[in-house]
Amino acid sequence: MTSRLNIILLALLAIGMALFLLCHFICIWIYGEFYIYESNVLVLTLETAMIIGILGFSAYCVVKELQKFQRSSSLDREPH
Repeated sequence: MTSRLNIILLALLAIGMALFLLCHFICIWIYGEFYIYESNVLVLTLETAMIIGILGFSAYCVVKELQKFQRSSSLDREPH
């Protein structure tokens, strides 16, 4: 996967998670509380796996970008 695609996917995931949290908090403001219940164990397992995947992918992207930043800043310090 190219770095540009990683950044785009990361941005889309962040936007999606932010929209979900916004909806969650709006429901808390409107109803005073918000409970999520999933009766289907397979769906709950898939949702949990996807959230773990999103977090893992996001962490991977952050680490890769930090490594690129460290490499580029160390190259800038070396005399030519």
